[in-house]
Amino acid sequence: MSGRRKSGLGEIHYNILNLIYKGYGNTRISYKLNISPYTLASHLSYLYKYFGLSNAERSAKRILLYRIIEKSIQSGKIQQLYDI
Repeated sequence: MSGRRKSGLGEIHYNILNLIYKGYGNTRISYKLNISPYTLASHLSYLYKYFGLSNAERSAKRILLYRIIEKSIQSGKIQQLYDI
């Protein structure tokens, strides 16, 4: 599966969300997905904008994104995350 889904998130975004939800840091996410840290930063920037997060501290963004992931799964906005 590739490209963006109806929700505006592509498979890579779901993979990143899944790893964030599991508590992975950026270095480990980049390694696990075989992408550069710069590519990951670009995807994270997209995710922050997608979920309406402002330019807060990076750690605060990560916490907010984790909470948004939980609420989005519960509300059905995004599918249950899967193991990769």
